[in-house]
Amino acid sequence: MANTLTITFNSVVEYGDNIDIRVSTSVGTVSILKQTFVNLRQGKYQVTLPDAGSLVKLADAAFNFNTAWNLDYKNFGGTNNLKSSVNGKVVILTFENDAMEFIDASGDLILNGKATYEIDNLVGYTPKEVEFLSFESDVSNPCDNVIANITANGGTEIYNVYKNGSIVLSAVTSPIQLNLLRGSYQLLSISDDSGTSIGSLNLKPPRSFIPNDFDLKVENFTGGATLSIDLKYISSYLIPAKFSLDNITFQDSNVFSGLPDGNYTVYVKDALGCVTSKPIFIDGYTDLTETVFTISAINALHFAKVEEEKRI
Repeated sequence: MANTLTITFNSVVEYGDNIDIRVSTSVGTVSILKQTFVNLRQGKYQVTLPDAGSLVKLADAAFNFNTAWNLDYKNFGGTNNLKSSVNGKVVILTFENDAMEFIDASGDLILNGKATYEIDNLVGYTPKEVEFLSFESDVSNPCDNVIANITANGGTEIYNVYKNGSIVLSAVTSPIQLNLLRGSYQLLSISDDSGTSIGSLNLKPPRSFIPNDFDLKVENFTGGATLSIDLKYISSYLIPAKFSLDNITFQDSNVFSGLPDGNYTVYVKDALGCVTSKPIFIDGYTDLTETVFTISAINALHFAKVEEEKRI
């Protein structure tokens, strides 16, 4: 399969005539004809079409512009991707790489009707890219591992996945799921089954909670103590968290009320399913803080004795 642009010349090309061809590539829209029907530039990335024969009118030997189309191929991978042929008054440009699509042709030749063109992009270009979607719980081992959801596009659509340089999945299709270790950076590289690189990601899955990530606060009342759990470490992948005192029944609220004295274990479950625990002893005693008021001599309070008025 290949994408082609066919240009048919309806009259002889003269010096100064021009044509521009735009191409869609993975880096955006580029022009592949910078100067047309002039002497070949001595810079990089320039090639000529085969002998155009009667297509071009020679003004004189000094101009010699009959074959120099000056194809600028620096933005589409070199001359191996672009083929050209001339058959009478018809020039055919062919991209053998489907990643390159012809968009249009313009310039004086097209505007004045000296040439017409036809585009045949047989296969639409799918950019090669890898995208991270989300993390989800590895229910078999939620505290150590996490499942990463990834999409891949382009290439043959049959992919091999490498983690830190070692292959971990073979001949899979997108979307892709794979297990990653929580809390550590891991380089993922994806190629298709022809060996073409599709892209890479450097991911660091969220770590699990540790006991120091939450503070426990106790307030004692006559009806029992109130226990509050305050999270100090916040990650969008770990919240909303859930809380429990028995590791069985979890609640959304981080507050437990009416607790009698005794030993407790607080369980915090992150959004990926890992449970972290922390013990606490509730003794029913609340420290009182003594507040001392100091009266400044400069702004002292003055007291006076007022005698009761005597009546006769």
